[in-house]
Amino acid sequence: MPNSSAYGSRRTVAVVLVTWNQKHDAAECLLSLIGCTWKALDIIVVDNGSTDGTPESVKASFPQVHVIQSASNLGFPGATNLGIRYALTTRSEFIFLLNTDTVLAQDCISHLVDAMDREPRLGIAAPKMYFHGDPQRIWFAGGTTDPDTGFSHHWDYGTIEEKSPDVDDTLLPCTFITGAGMFIRPDVFARVGLLDEDFFHTAEDNDLCIRSRRAGFTLAVVPRAHLWHKVMSTTGGAHRTSPVYAYYEYRNKLYLVKKHSSNFAWLKNIPLIGYNIAKAEARILIREKNPAAAAAILNGIADFFRGLMGRKRSAES
Repeated sequence: MPNSSAYGSRRTVAVVLVTWNQKHDAAECLLSLIGCTWKALDIIVVDNGSTDGTPESVKASFPQVHVIQSASNLGFPGATNLGIRYALTTRSEFIFLLNTDTVLAQDCISHLVDAMDREPRLGIAAPKMYFHGDPQRIWFAGGTTDPDTGFSHHWDYGTIEEKSPDVDDTLLPCTFITGAGMFIRPDVFARVGLLDEDFFHTAEDNDLCIRSRRAGFTLAVVPRAHLWHKVMSTTGGAHRTSPVYAYYEYRNKLYLVKKHSSNFAWLKNIPLIGYNIAKAEARILIREKNPAAAAAILNGIADFFRGLMGRKRSAES
């Protein structure tokens, strides 16, 4: 395990959490952060318009945490940007964007800092992530994203860890890191800007990864750094095929392609994009019997072509 004391107590990591009606998740996540071996932390909680007393609970139980309250739901990128802007004023050496429905291993942050020290070009690192309810089953161990189709892929998703995860400390280069846990050099934000708030919910992490790689930064998973993710708690429990999630997922895939793909690639990939959307529609209608989610996908696609980005006018998210 890296020796955190060797780095000196002034090497601060700013941690940004976004909460939305997650009083109990926030408490569990914050306790795991406070229990980390890396003690030089500036923890920032951005509350995204909660109505369950989350910000009051955090202030009462964790007075060392800086709480920023938004009067309304700004979406994940909007709320996260509030936290990033504050984190940048702290002059912390790294900024850790972390989902509130996660629990960290005690040495997680120490391993992430060690990885950044070993690889100066590493702009965004991530822990290996497991399902909270199935602690040896992998949720994220790196992935890829395709700017020409808007689709991303988690490596080893759902597989059981077959060997001790602490055997090898070789970094796993990848092209996609999930927003559930992004450990970032502030230079990344200086070079490419903050999260794109037009996404509102989902795909803003893909977008940041693409922009960062094009600016010359590398991405990697740190196998010895671990966290456990409750999955979907940050969206109020919304499943991937809920109408709200389906709307944003497919609208934002098209927006991602528009931002990062050439006109030629966009035209060339229209049949593939259409096929993937049709396949999703068939799965949702036939296997999952969820016509509301299928309709939401079509509404999202229509809104993309209307130029309607940001928060869906009639959806709570």
